[in-house]
Amino acid sequence: MSQFLRVAALAVALGLCIALPAHAQVKRQTFPLYTGAAGDTTAVGMADSTAWKPTASFQRMYLRLKPSRPCRVAIAVYEAAANDTASAFLSVPDTVNVMVWPWRGGSPVLAGADSLAFRETISPTSVTAGSYEMIYEFPADAAGKWQSPRGRIIALHSPATGEWFTGQFTRIRLRVLSASGVVTWSGQLKTWAW
Repeated sequence: MSQFLRVAALAVALGLCIALPAHAQVKRQTFPLYTGAAGDTTAVGMADSTAWKPTASFQRMYLRLKPSRPCRVAIAVYEAAANDTASAFLSVPDTVNVMVWPWRGGSPVLAGADSLAFRETISPTSVTAGSYEMIYEFPADAAGKWQSPRGRIIALHSPATGEWFTGQFTRIRLRVLSASGVVTWSGQLKTWAW
């Protein structure tokens, strides 16, 4: 009888594994953002935005970026909703359903003692990141035995709150704040969901 119970328990366990909901399965996708071609270059003080990528089903996203030279860059992440009129968000930067994601978690700057007002306190310039941008510094090539590649994997989550970015459609904008010359980018947006 104990042999029968073991077989029955194994059959039940196998049945549960097969019957897991679709969200328990991992779905992965990688979208090319920059290919390293001559058209994917950004000079100091200039910005380059990617095309919109469909990311509605994804819960975790990572940027895989590699510049051609050391640089300091401001990264902005945009989300667009699919119900924007005639998919206008694909070509218009500021439609009703396009929003910028606050890397810093939307920390409030109180206007008064009892105020709940949120203000973006830093406006972007050619050399300064805005309140909604994350500054990332890509290093020079390290010399010697312990060198590492310049490319980095950057999780799209807030360092302040730990909240992961999610969006129906996603676009990334890079602004080079400092570099020794024009930067050529290669990179992908890596996503997965359970």
